[in-house]
Amino acid sequence: PILIGGLSPAAIRRAATTCDGWVALQSTDGLDAAALEGPISALGEQADEAGGSRPRVTMQITGSAGRHEEIALHIPALIAVGVDEIIVDVSWADPSGPEAAYETLAGKEQP
Repeated sequence: PILIGGLSPAAIRRAATTCDGWVALQSTDGLDAAALEGPISALGEQADEAGGSRPRVTMQITGSAGRHEEIALHIPALIAVGVDEIIVDVSWADPSGPEAAYETLAGKEQP
């Protein structure tokens, strides 16, 4: 799959008409699911106009290593606005960092 990022109308249009998905980017400190509603809605509308289906929405959360409990609180809202998958940072200094992140975040899609 080819994903494209960016928040400009042109980036959303390209993601909706020429790519397999869109990458949204927010920092852990600025997580705001509501801010994604407009771009995700535009993505779907433009894909419909082009005769395709809504591209996959991937959310990359920066600064997230060691903050997975905090991020887990936002997962239901991110899913509700249309985020399909989430990319987080993990602590590689701790050998159990990736596993701990997974255990904290897995299953959080249900409130």
